Amino acid sequence: RSKIKTKYNPHREREQKELRRREMEELVDKVASRWYEGGAMMAGKVLAHANLRDPKRLTKLLAGLARKRKADVAEAVVDWAKRTGITPNVFHYSSLVGTLGRAGHWSRVSLRLEEMRQAGSPPSTVTFNSLLHACALSPEDHQASAQR
Repeated sequence: RSKIKTKYNPHREREQKELRRREMEELVDKVASRWYEGGAMMAGKVLAHANLRDPKRLTKLLAGLARKRKADVAEAVVDWAKRTGITPNVFHYSSLVGTLGRAGHWSRVSLRLEEMRQAGSPPSTVTFNSLLHACALSPEDHQASAQR
């Protein structure tokens, strides 16, 4: 058999990347809407079919929820992942910490940082950059409570 070599096609690669981006955006919207409609059970059903065993895919979902300012949903997704045997890594926690910080949930941020340490994933530069970014974007009254 002879192998047929295909040329590298940057246009096709861009199309595929755009398709994956749109699919992730749809998943983010679906998870968020199901969370607000029916709570964790409804969102859990969507997540179960989303192939989130891939850590990069879970990171992208959390980043999408962060962009849409869905802190409660992002926190529920991390909790769901832990319940289903997926171990959150430093990137998952960093995304969650940044999202919670931007929403002004500083007490939950400190709980998640402690949880992160206990899970064996000490906060990294990425985590602290997420926190600093959240402090810069959150309202001033929340920044004062973070400094205590």
